[in-house]
Amino acid sequence: MKNTIATFTLAASLLTIVGCGAVTDDPPSNGVDMQHPDEAFAKLAKLPSIDEAVQQYEQLGSQIRQELSQEIPDLTAWKDSQDSVGGSGCFNEEDGEKRHLPDYVVQKGVTDQQYEQALQIIGKMAKPIGFGDKPQRFHDSPGKHDSSFFNPRDNTTISFGTGKATVLQISVGCHLTPEAKKRGHPSES
Repeated sequence: MKNTIATFTLAASLLTIVGCGAVTDDPPSNGVDMQHPDEAFAKLAKLPSIDEAVQQYEQLGSQIRQELSQEIPDLTAWKDSQDSVGGSGCFNEEDGEKRHLPDYVVQKGVTDQQYEQALQIIGKMAKPIGFGDKPQRFHDSPGKHDSSFFNPRDNTTISFGTGKATVLQISVGCHLTPEAKKRGHPSES
């Protein structure tokens, strides 16, 4: 059972990396244009701080899980996998941060029809805050599916996959730390 969670967590993490890789060819910047740091900082300053963004996306994830559970009875036993939370620096490694929120897992897969229904639910709920309502599909075969919704505003991804288990994951893109946002300009590192 633990191997199933680890397999889906790894697959979903890889999907997140693939999804974010399309945003920029400059991996150290994590989706931020580092050739123009003042402009990039100004763009990030218009977004919520990383703490505010995490709170918003945790709330969205909770709402998505509730709606999925209500509409698809096979998705009622969501559990926090407790092995995927993390963060990393972005922008100049001091002023910005990305976060990977907890993966939520149901220890069973859903049918192909339920998977399509779930994607419609996620897309409908995520679209008002900047996500596309259609996901990018990475693996799509009977009984096994992996897709991600992408928010170009802040490079956040919502990944959803099913097979032997079903996984919902949110990786928050680069946002300024509260300290950097308050300072109002890039640090001098």
